[in-house]
Amino acid sequence: MKKISNLPFINRYPESKVLTLLALFSWLVISCSPTQKANLGIRQNTSDSEKSKLSFNHPKTNITIFCDSLDHYDNFTICYKNNEIAVFNRRKKLKLPNLKAIKVDMYFPKAQIIQNNKLREINVRGTDYKKCDGPAEIDLSYQFPDQYVTLKITKADTVFYLNTDDMINISEQIFFENSSSPNYKLYHTQEVEDIEYMSDDFIKIVMPSMGYFSNPPFIVYTKLKSGKYNLTALGYILSEKPSAKMDSINKNLPKNLDAIQKIYPDMYRIEKNGLSAYYPIVKEIKYKTLEEFQGNFARFELPNGQKGWLDLQGNEYFDN
Repeated sequence: MKKISNLPFINRYPESKVLTLLALFSWLVISCSPTQKANLGIRQNTSDSEKSKLSFNHPKTNITIFCDSLDHYDNFTICYKNNEIAVFNRRKKLKLPNLKAIKVDMYFPKAQIIQNNKLREINVRGTDYKKCDGPAEIDLSYQFPDQYVTLKITKADTVFYLNTDDMINISEQIFFENSSSPNYKLYHTQEVEDIEYMSDDFIKIVMPSMGYFSNPPFIVYTKLKSGKYNLTALGYILSEKPSAKMDSINKNLPKNLDAIQKIYPDMYRIEKNGLSAYYPIVKEIKYKTLEEFQGNFARFELPNGQKGWLDLQGNEYFDN
């Protein structure tokens, strides 16, 4: 079995759980930079044409800016217009020329940006994020514990079994709950040599508070006797006669891969014929080189030599 390298994954909490963080970060930013105390009032309205309208009051002049789309956060407001991005803090427009992309941190007073084809991390003033701008990290996991399930996959002779203290509903929507029947036979595994989570001991699988198990299917990778790898829908191999929908879902997953590595609980790095991709955010295996994610972005190069950045939503930002 190829060793899996698990990187820290993004755990997104509901906004109601972020209030403590926002209050703390506001205090930190004000403490580090007294000029941030002033708030000149950014407002968001909607015009009759349903285009967003952003305006902020300056001490000497009043400026109204119209946007094609608008994102408003606690520390940043972002205006998109004519393929250009303008970023405002609570006081003014930030000087960020040649800005190609921005991802605002939901819990810290900072954002990652792609500027001049480079990745930067900025504070609310638009300068490089430093220690004084906020804490490096805060552990509130004891307040918001993750949900998880424990399971293991075993093999007896040529038959695989899923063992768990939780019941798995094998319909298209897989979920877990208490059950007195811990063992489930896995089907359609004649060509399978090994399956993800195969172990003598139970493995704890973390379910982030949003997103992981909410959308079917739950995917595992299988190593074939040929040495190749498949991504497989767990609901497919749990059912002797899977539904047409589950059969279609499973067939459309990447197959006959040369290598596979789990990156996040719901993301795999897959390789085939010398090319790679992060699945499922990118369905096509097309990158000549693909680096690890640095927060929200990963560097890539296509076979034709074109380079750029990939975000966690699968959007590509090509170099100029």
